[in-house]
Amino acid sequence: MEVKVLSSKLVKPAYNGGVAAAPDVEYIPLSIFDKVTYKMQMAIIYAFPPPAPSTAAIEKGLAAVLAQYRAFAGQLGESPDGEAAVVLNDRGARLVEAAVDADLVDMAPAKPTPELLRLHPDLEGELQEVVLLQLTRFRCGSLAVGFTSNHVVADGHATSNFLVAWGRATRGLPMGAPPVHHHAALFKPRPSPRHAAQVIHDEVARVDGAYFRSFLDFALSGAGGDKEGLAPSAVLKDVLCPNAEVDSWLTFPFYELDFGTGSPTYFMPSYFPTEGMLFLVPSYLGDGSVDAFVPVFNHNLEAFKECCYSME
Repeated sequence: MEVKVLSSKLVKPAYNGGVAAAPDVEYIPLSIFDKVTYKMQMAIIYAFPPPAPSTAAIEKGLAAVLAQYRAFAGQLGESPDGEAAVVLNDRGARLVEAAVDADLVDMAPAKPTPELLRLHPDLEGELQEVVLLQLTRFRCGSLAVGFTSNHVVADGHATSNFLVAWGRATRGLPMGAPPVHHHAALFKPRPSPRHAAQVIHDEVARVDGAYFRSFLDFALSGAGGDKEGLAPSAVLKDVLCPNAEVDSWLTFPFYELDFGTGSPTYFMPSYFPTEGMLFLVPSYLGDGSVDAFVPVFNHNLEAFKECCYSME
């Protein structure tokens, strides 16, 4: 698949339709959960049938939604006190336009392949923007939207909310409630329980809301993060074996993205060649079934199929 890049530009937030001036630079401190998550661009691919929305309409909606979701137009950096933060400086989102001299139906892969990497901007090297997206138009009039955002800035829920709001802004509809940013009072540790051994024993056995509260207590206390330091627990490797990670995207409203010509006909994660990292997404069939994207080595594929289809 030969993808011809036509243009690349920054789309900046448009406050009050581009009339109001941009607010002052702000800093959102990273939460403890932000600091230990994947430091990578998460990429997803949408496919829209013809007649696809115009680039001008999509860009105008993007400028409008960035004014409400400023973090997606900012950069990762530091606050004046030296803390890791999202800098709300309105740098903008990177928008790339591209074209393919072929029909989407002939090119669309049935599973994530390296070809998908051509449907969103190049993610190699040090990136300056939080959001990078690519609009790829096919000969048949179909449109592929390759969207990537930094996982440190937004998780799946925040990203899907942004995408739905982007579609609503493109259609001239209210975008809904603004996002809630992290602040110092959001995740506060409780007083040290010091019978610490018993508390740890009880909480490790219950990986639920109480478990995460316990994690906050330790990580944000002087004895935890400041003295010992925290290493990221979610470090992406090429191979997770013997472990497996299952990421459920079943409740994210990705199929609600509508630029004015209807919902996408297809949605899938991009190409993530990480063995053992599974993605569960709602099937494009719309019948309530689930599509599972399971990266495994070729020499393990047959054994994996036997495990999946075994009735024992």
